[in-house]
Amino acid sequence: MILVDELLYGFELRQNEIAREDNQSIPLEDKLLLLNDAQITWCKQKIGLNNTYKVGYEGNQKRIEDLQILKEKTPAVKAVKTKNIRHTSYQIPLPRRIWYINSFSQAKKGKCETTIYNNIIPEGELERKYNNVNYSPSFEWEETLCTQEQDNLIVYTDNTFTIEEVYVTYLRYPVNMDKEGYTHFDGSPSTNQDCELPEYAKQDIIDFAVLVSSQASKDQQTTQNTIQRIQINE
Repeated sequence: MILVDELLYGFELRQNEIAREDNQSIPLEDKLLLLNDAQITWCKQKIGLNNTYKVGYEGNQKRIEDLQILKEKTPAVKAVKTKNIRHTSYQIPLPRRIWYINSFSQAKKGKCETTIYNNIIPEGELERKYNNVNYSPSFEWEETLCTQEQDNLIVYTDNTFTIEEVYVTYLRYPVNMDKEGYTHFDGSPSTNQDCELPEYAKQDIIDFAVLVSSQASKDQQTTQNTIQRIQINE
C-alpha cells in the first residue's frame, strides 16, 4: 500500500521541477486524476508486452507478484447459449474494468462431465481455428476456444457437448485513490483512499503522472528525462 499523501507530495516535488520559476498550481482533483491514470498505466505495463523486456503478466514470477493483490476469480457463472448459427457458442458476462487472464468451463457430453480449458483467441482467428483439428473445440482433449466481446466471454463447442458453467480468473482495476477536500462530479464529497499497489510502485506512478503533465505543458526536456527514468526503473 502507498499513502496517497506520499504520492501527492512526490508529484508536487517533481511538478515544481517542471514548473521552475513559473510555480504552476494544479488542483487537487487534477493531481488525483493524473495519479489514478498513472496507476492504470503501471498495471498495463506489467500485464502487456510493451516494456523493455517484452515480458507480460505471466512472463516471470516478479510480474505475477507485482499484481497479485488485483487477482480475483469469479464463482461459477451459468453459460447461456447464443444465437450464433455459424459457430455453436455460449456467453457469460465478465466483470467490468478487468484484465482477463484465463478461464475454465464445466462441460457436459451425454452423461459425462469434465472441466475444459478455454483458449482465448482474437476474433479474427476464430474461423480458421474453429475448423482446424489442431485447435477446434474438443471434449475429449478438454480444450476449447473462446473470444472476448466487450463485457462478455464467448466459449465455443463443436455441438457435441454443452457448456454449463464458466470460471474466470482476472485482474481487476486498482481502486481509485482519493483525498478529502473537493467534490466529485456526481456531487459526492471526496474521501481518503490510499493506493493499494505495492510500495515499490510509488516512483513509477509519480513518473507516469509527471510524464502526462509535462506532455500537456509541452515541456519536452522533462518529458524526455521522465521517459528515461521510466525505462531505467523497468
